[in-house]
Amino acid sequence: MFYLCFSPPKICPHPIFPFAPFPQLAFIMTFAAGLLDAVTLLSFTDAASTHMSGKVLKTGIYAVKGDADKWILNTGMWVCFILGAIVSGACTATPERKTPKTAARVASLVGVLMIIVGVLLGAEVYEAIYLAGFTAGIQNALTT
Repeated sequence: MFYLCFSPPKICPHPIFPFAPFPQLAFIMTFAAGLLDAVTLLSFTDAASTHMSGKVLKTGIYAVKGDADKWILNTGMWVCFILGAIVSGACTATPERKTPKTAARVASLVGVLMIIVGVLLGAEVYEAIYLAGFTAGIQNALTT
């Protein structure tokens, strides 16, 4: 059986992620990122957690404008995103750990964290957006 390797993309004989479910996994992860932004964050704040290039840009704009509250919010979001990516990278740092089983465990963690974020934001605990940023970082770094 052959598998898809990601660096560089090619067909290879050792398992990293099976080729067949990759489109479904990509769809699920994209849907989860959109859900995390649209439902849990954008409806409660003017912040998104999954698209960091815009977040870093807004951080600079708010720093220049002197808007400390929005600067703290945006800086906290992308710092938490990076921390989540570091955690995800640590879970899948070697080929031995980059397995479908590990991916399933990390993806399950993302699901649990998304539920927690939703519950906290529903209870008007707006600091949960930092947990959402962390969660988005875990999810985005999972396949890299």
